[in-house]
Amino acid sequence: MNGHENVCALCYKGGELLWIPPLNDSVPGVWHCSQCVKKKILFGVHSVSEGVESIWDVPRRVRQRQYLVTYHGLAHIHNHWVPETQLLLEYSSLVSNFVEKDQAVKWSPEWMVPHRLLLKRYIQDKIYIASSDVISVCNYEWLVKWRGLSYDHATWELEDSYFLSSPLGQKLVKDYEIRCQKAKQEVNKGSIVKLSELPASQSLVNDNDVLKNVNKLREFLLKGQNAVAFNDQ
Repeated sequence: MNGHENVCALCYKGGELLWIPPLNDSVPGVWHCSQCVKKKILFGVHSVSEGVESIWDVPRRVRQRQYLVTYHGLAHIHNHWVPETQLLLEYSSLVSNFVEKDQAVKWSPEWMVPHRLLLKRYIQDKIYIASSDVISVCNYEWLVKWRGLSYDHATWELEDSYFLSSPLGQKLVKDYEIRCQKAKQEVNKGSIVKLSELPASQSLVNDNDVLKNVNKLREFLLKGQNAVAFNDQ
């Protein structure tokens, strides 16, 4: 984000974000302005990446040596197998630094599976795509949390992405809508009743601080928002 929440990660131009639901703090994920989002829709997600970020794997029993690579700002579902000859021309340092046997973390296919939809945001400029006599429009992007990866690896994905149109993707959309609906219902009920004490079965060092954090987390949960409480003791 380059220290600026409303600065495009690709062209570094400023802009305005429209959120559903609205956020109070910093913008999660890699943000692109409307022009770069348009570029992503028209020319594919790799058009808004700064290039190869890392090498993860090498296939066995292939005639031409290839590498599985990830791209800056993109999820693992957008990884590609790239011939070694091509990588040596553009990213020779990555190839020379990659040693398969020394990798502490091995690439996992589950990193390509959507796990949860965190947020939904409106694409300000309508972009119509004509294909085979069908005109479609992409209205939203989803912030996707990926299976097996932390929330830091969540990425913004176009609503017409094939994995969001799959049965799993549609289930995640429905789950998100249900969470939002429940949050609205809880808000309409009035103020949240705070817990006065923790369950007796829990043995904690500082019950007062933990109780305060639990009540705060419940507020975010009932609003359909994600939150993490840190205890540095």
